[in-house]
Amino acid sequence: MAVPSDNPPPKKRRARGFPRWGFNLHLVGALLDNHLQEVDNTVMGGLGFGFRFRPLPALAFDAGVDLMKGTDHEGYYRTEASFLLNTLVFFNPRDVLQIYALAGLGFTGAEATIEPRRGEALVNRYDQDYSYVGGQFGLGMEVRVSRRFAVAADVLGFVRGRTDEHWQELPELIDRNTQSSRETSGGGMLRAGVTFYW
Repeated sequence: MAVPSDNPPPKKRRARGFPRWGFNLHLVGALLDNHLQEVDNTVMGGLGFGFRFRPLPALAFDAGVDLMKGTDHEGYYRTEASFLLNTLVFFNPRDVLQIYALAGLGFTGAEATIEPRRGEALVNRYDQDYSYVGGQFGLGMEVRVSRRFAVAADVLGFVRGRTDEHWQELPELIDRNTQSSRETSGGGMLRAGVTFYW
C-alpha cells in the first residue's frame, strides 16, 4: 500500500504558443528620384503604425497607416497619408534575426502646394488634392529582442496610379523637357521601428 506524500505532485507547465498579435511603431522616409526634374532638397518623412496578425510563425498580415510630409520630387510641399495592407513571409521564423519579404496594396491621399517655378507664367499658389491606389513589395529584417518585443527595418518599392476625379484634366507628372504627362508613378520607402507582440 502506497504511503501518501505530504508534497503535492508538480503542476505541468502550459506550453507557450507563438505570439499571434503585434503592434508596430516606425519611422518612415521616402526614397525620391529628383534627377529628371532637377529639384534640390527633396525630402519626405514621418511616422507610421500598424497592427499585425501572425497565424503562423512564417506568415503574417499587416494593416497600417504611414503619415509623411516634406518636399516631393517636383519641389512642392506635400503631405501624404497611406493605408497599407501587406502579407509578410518570414524565411527563418525561429531565429533571432529573421528575414522577411512583403507585398500588398496601398491606398493614399495627398495634398500638394503648387507654386510657380522660375521662367513660368505668373500663377497663383494653390493646393491640389490627389488620391492613389497601388501595390508595394519589399524586403526586411526583424530582430527578436525578446519573445514579445522586436526591432525591425524594411525597404519597399511601390507603383501607383491616380484615382481622384481630376486625374485627366490636371496631370501631376509632367516632364519639363518633353512636356509629356503620365499618371502612373513609383518610388520607395525606408521604414524602421519596433513591434510589440502578445
